[in-house]
Amino acid sequence: MAYLPLWREFQARLLCVRDRLPMACLMCRTRTPGGLCRYCRQAVCDSMASAQRRCERCDGLLASDSVHCADCPALTPALERVVAAFDYAWPGDLLIQRLKRRGQFSCVPVLAGLLAARCQAVRSLDAAAAPPLGVGAGAWVTAVPSSRRALVVRGYNPAGEVGRALARRLGLEWRPELLQRTRERAGQTALGREARRHAVRGLYRCTQAGVAGREVVVVDDVMTTGSTLSAVADVLKAQGAAKIWGVVLARTPQRSSG
Repeated sequence: MAYLPLWREFQARLLCVRDRLPMACLMCRTRTPGGLCRYCRQAVCDSMASAQRRCERCDGLLASDSVHCADCPALTPALERVVAAFDYAWPGDLLIQRLKRRGQFSCVPVLAGLLAARCQAVRSLDAAAAPPLGVGAGAWVTAVPSSRRALVVRGYNPAGEVGRALARRLGLEWRPELLQRTRERAGQTALGREARRHAVRGLYRCTQAGVAGREVVVVDDVMTTGSTLSAVADVLKAQGAAKIWGVVLARTPQRSSG
């Protein structure tokens, strides 16, 4: 199986060619460059422009005193910021489901492009000449590792596939083996916020030297409570990482602060 990472890399490069070629939109089948027409792209990204805007820490495009996000106080202080391309709602959730459940790898460059655009937007607000997210050129990109069971069923890590493509778009180093799971556990779908936080305690470890003083971008597919990213960020911070950003394709719609 040693050839698999090379094949994934070759496949990812081929899929990136779609950015310059007209082809069928993944959602409406209209001929368009990039795999997603501007109307479908707007429909996906408009979820982040709803009436319930998130706060500056997780939206990145708002003034710090504009709104209060009910989800962010539960995130670890080790996380510099969380950036999402869109909310986990129709129609954007269809793209994620096609990648995770159907192995439709043509979604990878499209999703990575949406996420890279979001990172660029956060950068441009901070300073026009700054790099995406404000991270340095030496930052590493990694992904939350999948469980062994998920890898056996799917044969790939969706967050890893997007993370590899995102690292290339941002011009940063891809480090897929930076994180490992220490054990297997049951899924979190039916768990509440506190149960999720307890379930991921001690679940991840940093496996590579050299992370001390490094900026790290951690990629995941969907963020619900932030417990997974918080657990990963705490591990990286304990190893001496300078700054950790959480970058996710989608967040579950903001819960009420009341």
